[in-house]
Amino acid sequence: MTIPKNEDLAKQHFKAGNSMMDAGQIGPAVESYRKAVATNPDFAEAHNNLGDALRELGKCEEAVKSLLRALEINPNLVEAHYNLGNALQDLERHDDAVASYRRALELRPNLAQAHNNMGVALRELLRTDEAVASYRRALELNPNYAEAHHNLGLCLLAMGRFSEGWPECEYRWEGSWLNLPRPSSILPLWRGETPAPGDGLLVFGEQGFGDRIQFSRYLNIAAKCFNGKVAVNVGQPLLGLFRRSFPNITVLENVPDDQCAWKWQCPMLSLPIAFNTTLETIPTATPYLFPDEAIKRRWKEKIAGLNLQPGALKIGIARRSYSNDKNVARRSLTVRQISPLLETPNCAWLSLQKEPFYDDEATPGKVFDWAEEFSDFDDTAALAANLDMVISTDTSVAHLAGALGLPTWLFNRHAGEWRWLVGRDDSPWYPTMKIFTQKTAGDWDGVVGRMSKELLAQKNQ
Repeated sequence: MTIPKNEDLAKQHFKAGNSMMDAGQIGPAVESYRKAVATNPDFAEAHNNLGDALRELGKCEEAVKSLLRALEINPNLVEAHYNLGNALQDLERHDDAVASYRRALELRPNLAQAHNNMGVALRELLRTDEAVASYRRALELNPNYAEAHHNLGLCLLAMGRFSEGWPECEYRWEGSWLNLPRPSSILPLWRGETPAPGDGLLVFGEQGFGDRIQFSRYLNIAAKCFNGKVAVNVGQPLLGLFRRSFPNITVLENVPDDQCAWKWQCPMLSLPIAFNTTLETIPTATPYLFPDEAIKRRWKEKIAGLNLQPGALKIGIARRSYSNDKNVARRSLTVRQISPLLETPNCAWLSLQKEPFYDDEATPGKVFDWAEEFSDFDDTAALAANLDMVISTDTSVAHLAGALGLPTWLFNRHAGEWRWLVGRDDSPWYPTMKIFTQKTAGDWDGVVGRMSKELLAQKNQ
């Protein structure tokens, strides 16, 4: 039977789209797939690939429409069920995503990626036991699946199962999905071995500033093991704060090219493995970071110039994150969402964000904002140290306040980061922290309402 010309042309557009996708040319690929489905509207695979490409461009609503059209034509197209799950997950329709992954797995039970991604959706729904089972099934099918190992590790950590979770998180260096630069070193990895006299340890700072602040609690412990011969790179914004807070170790801005002075190396987030950290043995002593007293006095004088009401509670506030993490939007609050909290009587609000508190769509109001005067974390720490408490979203400001030993309230999204643990309103990492978690995904209004009520009660004591 002769293939009609329109089907032949559609396949040409389809193959062109596939080639462009392989080359990372997502926009042109979308145009080719559109031509394919325009030429042959019943081309299920082209609708599927169009949906996948649209998702890559962040056009998830359009992607869902294309994928549903693919499944209307061919209800048993496994790839379309899988891609639909991915698009629904990006739209935070996690229940629907789970259903799509389950259907894909009914058709192809050995699809490891679907087991892994279903685990991610289940974790977002706080169905952690089911998520663990999904990750483990993915690893049964593909024992070298680094992303599934890492996701399993994060889920286990969130459940407080640290001994199981830390080793799985070591897979973060494998593959490219996290885009983490592997530490460049020929030194052997330290796993807690007793060092020989004269041995030194080079600690690699990694990921965000919040991570570096959280895990810097291990530096003094490591220094005792290595008789002070420990170095760590932290980046310029943390340089002054860390050099003051850890005078017994060498604090560097960047990873040194010449590493001959050290015998061992360890990424910062691998230190818990070296010290066999469990939920019960987290080093909890705070403060372990200390502000510059001269800068602290300067901020104190600046606050005094505000002529605040007598007895006003001075509160540091950070409503949004500025990291490149995919969850940054879900961790941030708008000015509108946070406004009811700012109405609490006799409270003075001072922004601790590195960027302006008020965006282009909001009229500046009750928050004193000196973001333009922040040069690094020394400024942030010194200002925070003059305040009565800090309220922050899940960003480096929250870690900084906790490490300074300040009373800290955390805005936490429904399925928060592993470090805040599932189902807790306190933090074993920061004894002075209280966690306010969304009861349903995206519900910042409920969190702000609870915070406002508790803050008012605290003021009236």
